Amino acid sequence: MEEHTCDCAVKHKHRQAAEEKDLLNRLNRIEGQIRGIKSMVEDERYCVDILTQVSAVQAALNSFNKV
Repeated sequence: MEEHTCDCAVKHKHRQAAEEKDLLNRLNRIEGQIRGIKSMVEDERYCVDILTQVSAVQAALNSFNKV
């Protein structure tokens, strides 16, 4: 029996190279921020400092969503 793969449920957005590079750079920065928060938790930093960084990540994600 022959198997068929269907990509009909997958949508693609073709972006310009510069736009894709910008989005990936934003995501890399956000990833770095998340790793920083993880490190802060591991180092038992003050909650206020961690929450400040979490707020910064939320703002970065909101900015990413707008793009």
